Amino acid sequence: MRNQTTETNNVTEIDWNEARQFIKVCLSRKIQDLDDHDREDLTQDASVRLIRAIRRQGAHNLKGLMTTIAYRTAIDFIRSRRRKTGVFEPLNDSYEGRVDDAVEAV
Repeated sequence: MRNQTTETNNVTEIDWNEARQFIKVCLSRKIQDLDDHDREDLTQDASVRLIRAIRRQGAHNLKGLMTTIAYRTAIDFIRSRRRKTGVFEPLNDSYEGRVDDAVEAV
């Protein structure tokens, strides 16, 4: 990656293929059980975040910025996965008896 230690305000100075590969490796280290589809989605999401961050404020340390963005993207993914599994857990059969007992009591 070119210009890692200097401020980069021009997005074209970055080797984006190398940046995507770096982000993908960081994400794979943070979350080992990613399938290929999720890994690609997260890499794309982190790449978009990287572009926005560089356009907004430049980058003094490109590797550090990419590592931070990959870390935060992984955390967001883990949090969203926890919320989804908590909402869509199947009901146990034990609930059926409780509802029937409550109806009979009324």
